[in-house]
Amino acid sequence: MSEKLISIIVPCYNVEKYIDRCFDSIYNQTIGIDNLEVIMIDDASTDGTWNKLVGIEEKCPESVMIIHCDENGRQGTARNLGLEYASAEYITYIDSDDWIEKEMLEDLYLKIKDSSCDIVSCGFWRDKGTPEQKLPPATDEVGDKHFVLDTIEKSGMFLMCMSMGLTAWGKLYRKNFLIDNELYFLEKCPYEDRFFVLLMYLYVKDVLVIDRRYYHYFVNNESTVLKKDADYHYEIINVDDRTWMECDRRGLLDSRRKQIECYFLLIGYLSPLKLISYRFDNPPYDFFLKLQNSIRTKIPDYKSNPYIKDFATEFNYGVLETLYLNLNEAEFESLCKLIKKRYGEV
Repeated sequence: MSEKLISIIVPCYNVEKYIDRCFDSIYNQTIGIDNLEVIMIDDASTDGTWNKLVGIEEKCPESVMIIHCDENGRQGTARNLGLEYASAEYITYIDSDDWIEKEMLEDLYLKIKDSSCDIVSCGFWRDKGTPEQKLPPATDEVGDKHFVLDTIEKSGMFLMCMSMGLTAWGKLYRKNFLIDNELYFLEKCPYEDRFFVLLMYLYVKDVLVIDRRYYHYFVNNESTVLKKDADYHYEIINVDDRTWMECDRRGLLDSRRKQIECYFLLIGYLSPLKLISYRFDNPPYDFFLKLQNSIRTKIPDYKSNPYIKDFATEFNYGVLETLYLNLNEAEFESLCKLIKKRYGEV
């Protein structure tokens, strides 16, 4: 392959039905396919995904690299492997059932080159891929925002506002930023990006957030996050426990403990509660007890956190009260119904 501007890492598992849409959106980028290195990793698919990838590589041999894994390692393994092979100065991740607007990569590339920042982040649509769905406007007309996070306090505020969202995709990264800070994904588990995202926030120093939606997140009911009644949803607690331990290993808890605590209250407790309220017809009580114990062990008294009242909504602050209550199973079920009623369709 000739020298490329951007390496695109696309993990693929049983996406025979969707991969053409994803690749077509890459192929039609205004930056030009010749400037892109598309690394597509087949994570031991059991359908026709590999044959599709072979056809894509044959179509664009100078721009497409395909890798076949003999064992399924989930998205984290595929993304880490893709980064090892990436040769370009800039990296982006695209999920194989998603797609992007044709101007996305050119716009993000020009902005990251002009600003010399670590990450450029854009907005996204939750897209069902149906013609009758009405999507919000591409921009909210609030303008791009450049964040220079040169103090721990500024970095903490940026983290707790979650101004880049909570996904690995929809961003263009300077490769050296990822390598220098050892930003990788957990392997062989779901919810691997929760580990990556928190570390990304804690290390980033210079960010441009673009006020434009370029990324189409496909609302796929069979995807990892949206699948109903799947036992692997329990793994979200283990991933968060490993994330906390990694923050401790890196010494981040020494200087950022209260900020990280606030994040774990908002994302480590409230987010899993919302998840099981929606993803299980009968939300599992044992999951709740395990989640309570995990967060209580990390954060004995959330009310002493100096940030939580400023960053939790009134409703969420009320839900946090349940962290230290001994709810019985019926009370837990009522809590899940209240959460669903509050948020409506998700």
